[in-house]
Amino acid sequence: MNYFNEFINKYKKDISGKDDIENFIDKIRAVLKSKKIILIGGVAHGRTVLNLLNDLDIKVFAVIDRNPSVVNINEDVHVYCYDFLRNIDADEYIIMASVNHKNYESILDYLSDMGMGHLKNELVNEYDIHLTIQKCVCFLKSKKGRLNIVNCSGCTQLNHTCDILRDNIIKYKKDACINEKGADITLIGGILGTVCTLKCKHCVEHVPYVLSDNRKFFDKDVIIKDINRIAKCCKYVTVVDFVGGEPFLHPDLDIIIENVRKINNVGIVNVFTNGTVMPKEKLLHQLKQEFVTVSLSNYSKNLSDEQHKKIIETRKVFINTEGVEFFEAENFTWMDTRSFDYVGDSKQKMINRFENCKLKDCYRLYNGKMFRCLHHYAGYVTGKLHIDSSVVDINDIEDDSKLVDALNRFINVDYIDVCNYCELPFKAEAVSSGEQLI
Repeated sequence: MNYFNEFINKYKKDISGKDDIENFIDKIRAVLKSKKIILIGGVAHGRTVLNLLNDLDIKVFAVIDRNPSVVNINEDVHVYCYDFLRNIDADEYIIMASVNHKNYESILDYLSDMGMGHLKNELVNEYDIHLTIQKCVCFLKSKKGRLNIVNCSGCTQLNHTCDILRDNIIKYKKDACINEKGADITLIGGILGTVCTLKCKHCVEHVPYVLSDNRKFFDKDVIIKDINRIAKCCKYVTVVDFVGGEPFLHPDLDIIIENVRKINNVGIVNVFTNGTVMPKEKLLHQLKQEFVTVSLSNYSKNLSDEQHKKIIETRKVFINTEGVEFFEAENFTWMDTRSFDYVGDSKQKMINRFENCKLKDCYRLYNGKMFRCLHHYAGYVTGKLHIDSSVVDINDIEDDSKLVDALNRFINVDYIDVCNYCELPFKAEAVSSGEQLI
């Protein structure tokens, strides 16, 4: 099935306009419809792949997973364990792996261990070609009208700040403008605080392990001031994510959203929540404003019945409140990023890891400090890592033009030194999301 990857690489270089894209999509659709589709990996990215194939009017014949019982797909698709693959005629199927690079390698190993090594050459790594197809589909959608930004939230683990989304927002959002002289930062993750209702063992923000002196909410005026300053020095911030901790615990979240969504070169304000805190009326009023979204992280399978009930009630409020746009990620897979041990990789290895790391563009703004990746931020607030030259402290740079220069240097790097204190993307173990500390 290597021809499928070769097909993608052959045509994606020639895509430049609407006619080329339509032609490309027609060719993709024809190839995918020529055989039955089997998807390996039914959680996390697997659901995003199903949505994309649905946009292409492509039916998935079956989903394969090591634990079929945990795959919750609201589609007319059969879910099987790997044994299903033993008796198939590979010539009749396109087998896609909807997983990250590390898990792709583990699938290849697992196929060998299961005596199905002959299927390894038939396996397509969909993760590597997803964005090419997704951007083409979204480009065509954008020409017809406003994009569904909730669907864009479902593409977060790949890239939910693409130029197609940006241009579509600018077209439809009142008073939107681009600062041509600004730095090309498209995503800001604003830390509201380090207080949470849960104690997730593998929390990527490391909230349960935060030092006691750092366990707090930040003042609304500081948060608003910092985001305004960053935005002032950027071309267009497609998405401002508000993260924690649990953002819904912040007493002034409604005021923060109201101010940030009015910044002319900020597109979407997205708020993460674990769903265990019911939003108050003032907050709910802001959540239903245009270009405000909610990302509901549902870890119910690892939570108590009481916590699960709270999530159900919060979801009901979102559904029943006109205007609230929310994306729900349920019982997905995390990577274990708790290690800050020295890795000792060469420069070239760190460059390769950085290039393939899905967290490399997850900037974090914490009390005036911009961290290049959230692993560095997490190490700082837990006392495991220190500030280095990759961090931009906006309070230390008064001149806006100098801050623009600093932010441009901030984003134009091949790797950061913290990569040598992180196991992503190839060595970190996949873990169940939301597992709680006892």
